Amino acid sequence: MSRDIPAQGGSIAVETLSTAWIIVCAVLVLLMQPGFACLEAGLVRRRHASGVALKNLADLCVSCLVFVALGSQLMFGSTMGGFVGRPSLTAELIAPEQFLYFAALGAVAATIVSGAIAERVNLAAYLVITILVAGLVYPLVGHWAWSEGGWLANRAFSDIAGSTVIHSVAGWTAFGAVLAVGPRLGAIERGKRVAQHANPSMAVMGVLVLWVGWLGLHGGSGLRFDDSVASAVLATLLAGAAGGTTAILVSLRLPTSEARVTYLVGGVIAGLVSVSGAVTLLTMRSAIVVAAVGGLIYVVGSRVLERLGIDDAVGAIPAHLFAGIWGTLAVALPAPFGGVAPGTDILPALATQAVGAAAVGLIALPLGFIVTKLVSRVSAVAVVHETGGMPVKIEMPKQSMSEDWNKLAHALDQSASPRNSIRPLQVEVSGETEVFAKLYNQVALWLRASKDEMEHLRSATGRDPLTGLYNRATFLDYLEKALATCKRTEEHGAVLFIDMDGFKPVNDHWGHSAGDRVLREVAIRMRDCLRESDVIARVGGDEFCILVELLHETSYAEIVAKKILAIFDEAFVIDSLELMLGASIGIASFSPDHNESAGSIIKSADQAMYQAKAKGKGQYCVFRGDDAEYKRPPAVDAPTVEAPTDEANVAIFPPPKPGDKTETG
Repeated sequence: MSRDIPAQGGSIAVETLSTAWIIVCAVLVLLMQPGFACLEAGLVRRRHASGVALKNLADLCVSCLVFVALGSQLMFGSTMGGFVGRPSLTAELIAPEQFLYFAALGAVAATIVSGAIAERVNLAAYLVITILVAGLVYPLVGHWAWSEGGWLANRAFSDIAGSTVIHSVAGWTAFGAVLAVGPRLGAIERGKRVAQHANPSMAVMGVLVLWVGWLGLHGGSGLRFDDSVASAVLATLLAGAAGGTTAILVSLRLPTSEARVTYLVGGVIAGLVSVSGAVTLLTMRSAIVVAAVGGLIYVVGSRVLERLGIDDAVGAIPAHLFAGIWGTLAVALPAPFGGVAPGTDILPALATQAVGAAAVGLIALPLGFIVTKLVSRVSAVAVVHETGGMPVKIEMPKQSMSEDWNKLAHALDQSASPRNSIRPLQVEVSGETEVFAKLYNQVALWLRASKDEMEHLRSATGRDPLTGLYNRATFLDYLEKALATCKRTEEHGAVLFIDMDGFKPVNDHWGHSAGDRVLREVAIRMRDCLRESDVIARVGGDEFCILVELLHETSYAEIVAKKILAIFDEAFVIDSLELMLGASIGIASFSPDHNESAGSIIKSADQAMYQAKAKGKGQYCVFRGDDAEYKRPPAVDAPTVEAPTDEANVAIFPPPKPGDKTETG
């Protein structure tokens, strides 16, 4: 079909003008290669920037040859079941200008994948992945959607400018490849990206070049020069602006300008990808809305990948895969979220688009993972091993080592903070800081060992060596913290001061060895009747303190006192001796509006304890202001006290009054 348009000196056939237009668009698409090179060189770490241009040029060369030899046959050959084209060495499949255009698109898809796995594979591995994308995956999916007789085309699947065929293909393949090679060493820590970009300004320049190239990608999608070209070019301009603006608004909450640049460049690309599926169908309003949603998807997707520890060096997965899937589905949505024609049955169209998006994932994701895994075993350089306790990663030649010094300085700064643990520094073989980092790691390991030893000593010095309970100093520390917590939580607390009754004769008659065994047994029994949150300490020879916190009712302290008295109902068996002992307990409570010190509270509990002893021992008293209120638990008459004799194997000392053991608190 042809038509004439006015021109100076006559008329020009529309076919000729369309041919020229497709060539111009193909050249613009080829211009995306330097755009991707600038983008990737700006976003990778500085020492890897020098290899980006070489890799992108190699991608372009290999992808063009592979597309000529194999890809074009699989994409445009006569269909075999709607799944793949039949190879033919003689048939002219498509016009030369169209061949140029589709070959340039294949190079774009291959470059997207290689950018996602930047810094982790060498040039040979990159080229193998390029062959996979440009020679197999892109042509197969292109045959499904764009070739006459393709199974998706037969189902009315629509992808005007490659949301699926280019961007989803590249995104799914990149996703599989990234999973295969794993994250870069030191790029993501605790769910956040910490790798520094080499040159954010270059990344911005790259996106500007890509934006211009996208005008050719979208403008040539109809393979003719007609009325749809203007709407496609306008939608492209608005899409990049909407995606970038959305990213800017979201990134205003981010702490650094470098992070904002990352989201800005990714948002622009995600907006352009989002409208690719329906670019000639969208109104101006629809293009803005679809692209804005794509920009938001990019930001959210990037954060999710970081939290999962999935390291996409240039943000290709959220920009091309996530936004590409959205662009594929948007084709079947009504305005302003898509470009479906009025009167179209939306649900069947949406189902068809979803099937196409899923089918691409089923073929591209596993192929990307398997091929990358295989080539990484042979030629990849992302090899991590241990050398003297130090993680080492072998990588491609570097252009600059300044980031190594930055990393070393950052690690030193972190280790200087008492809040951070001392960690060995991750370095790379042949890095400029290798010798210094190894020395640092040796010092770090020594400091870590010393720190562990200090913690052990600190723990040991905070304990009573006989019973293993806390000592007086540690108990005071806990009490100080409890007093501060009490004011914040508005909960009550109490201190119980416990002094054993009848313990001195044990040491006098049977020696300190027997007394020590009694003290250890008393400590065990006390611990068993307390909560895990309660703090118990031995503060003197036969004196103990218990701290109970977060009390809704102060009566819990009295319940604890009754439990402590009850543990003395059972005799303490030391060899053949059965020793009956007792205890007197003083209780001092504190409330959120207290103004007492830890020492004064312990003193109050001590006074209450002496009041209990004065009342007859084997009981507890609660300190109330200036006076200690005497409390005697339900009791029975005490047995007669017999003086110990040398013949007796039972020593009976003044016993406690048995408490009410039915209360559990």
